[in-house]
Amino acid sequence: MKNIQLLKSPFSFKAPELKDDHEVETFFNSVPYYKPTELKELTNLAKKLNVAEIAVKDESSRFGINSFKGAGGLYAMACCIAEKAGLDVEKLTYDELMKPEVKKLAEEITFYTATDGNHGRGIAWAASKLGTHAVIKMPKGSKEIRADHIRKIQNTEVEITDKNYDNTVKEVKELCEKDPNGIMIQDTAWEGYEKIPGWIIKGYGLIVDEFLHQIKEKPTHIFLQAGVGSLAAGIILGLEERMKPEELPVITIVEPETVACYYLSAQKGDVSVTI
Repeated sequence: MKNIQLLKSPFSFKAPELKDDHEVETFFNSVPYYKPTELKELTNLAKKLNVAEIAVKDESSRFGINSFKGAGGLYAMACCIAEKAGLDVEKLTYDELMKPEVKKLAEEITFYTATDGNHGRGIAWAASKLGTHAVIKMPKGSKEIRADHIRKIQNTEVEITDKNYDNTVKEVKELCEKDPNGIMIQDTAWEGYEKIPGWIIKGYGLIVDEFLHQIKEKPTHIFLQAGVGSLAAGIILGLEERMKPEELPVITIVEPETVACYYLSAQKGDVSVTI
């Protein structure tokens, strides 16, 4: 195991600020099929390590799609539809999205994304719930079984391309630009494309809302997986928005040695990483 200590967060990107500390939580509480995931206490391990409490936030049951991705995707897509419908994104509820005139508008929208699996599955699932459409492109090397899992979700078109991930993103961007009703929905950001990824990571603040209600005392240490960085950024920013600076826990980002993207970036001194 290797580690690098950073004096500042590797996530330079900021999500849209919360106008109301509870606006994300309020939206999800209005969703009829929403249910908080469990915070599982590892009592025996805590005793063995002689610490007060260890708990794991189990995202395997999130919306029945076995991934936390549904939270960010649903929230961001809801915000996109609301914006097009002229609704107040900051006070958005699910009932507003289900109004006939809003549903009619949603039916005309197609969301485009590149994914190696879980992000696309979350987008496809959210599209089916919001009555809109999704086009999912996966890079070469993607498992056909993962594509099939997404294809089973209604309102979704899925294809494994002959391109790597970055070029698949470019293909999706070009496709979306040709569609007057297309919206690109990536969980990575770049210059000029920040609002929608910002909504995605803002949606992950739901996980913070949940575990702050579930945990007995405010956490002192949190371990997060990195991936492309959207979950880690969402949790970090969610904590910053919901806790006082002196209350913030020590955060450790963990990733496999075989895909140690943030570790290698930190090792080279590059802490201005986009998600």
